[in-house]
Amino acid sequence: MKIDRSIQRRVFATFGAFTLLLCLVYTGICVLVAYVIEDQVLDNLLADEARSIEQRFRASGEIPRPRLPYIELYSESNPPPAGALAALPEGATKAEWFSDGKRHFHLRRLSLNGDTSPILAAEVSRLLTVSRQSGELLWLLFAALLATSALALWMAYRLSSRTIRPVIALAGEVKNQQYGRRAAVPAFLFRRG
Repeated sequence: MKIDRSIQRRVFATFGAFTLLLCLVYTGICVLVAYVIEDQVLDNLLADEARSIEQRFRASGEIPRPRLPYIELYSESNPPPAGALAALPEGATKAEWFSDGKRHFHLRRLSLNGDTSPILAAEVSRLLTVSRQSGELLWLLFAALLATSALALWMAYRLSSRTIRPVIALAGEVKNQQYGRRAAVPAFLFRRG
C-alpha cells in the first residue's frame, strides 16, 4: 500500500533526523569540552606561577624569575611586545594572545605593589595537545560519528517499522470498511518483540 510506505518513511525520517541531530550535538559537545579543559589547565598553570611569584616578591621585595622555562616575566625593565600589551589592556588581569599564527600565549597581569604591574606570559604552543592532535581527533570523531549514526539510523528504521505496524493495520481496516469488506487484523501485528 502506498499510504503504508508513506507513513513508515515519515516516521523513519523523524526518528532518523532526531538521532542524527543528537549524534552531531554530542560530537560538538565533546570537541568543545576538550578545548575548554585544555585552556583551563593552561590557565591554572599560569595562575599557580603568578601566585608563586607574588609570594616570593612579598618575601624578598624583589621580582623573581619564573620557575618554568616557557614563562616570561615582562616589567618596566623588560617591556612586553606591543601585541601583548594590546591583548592585555590596562585594567584587564588575563588574556590570550596569538602572536604570529604559530605562537600562542596566555597572559596574566601580576599585582605586586601599587607602582608596578608586570605581565606574566606563558608561550603554550607546544603544550596545546588538542590543537596539535586535531587532525587525528577529527578523524576519530568522524569515524565515531559515522558508526553511531549508522547504528542510530538502523535503530530508527527498526523502531519505525515496529511502531508503524499497528497504524498500518488500522489504516487497512479503515480502507476495508470503506469498501464494505470486513477483514481480520492479524494478531502478529500487535505482538511485542
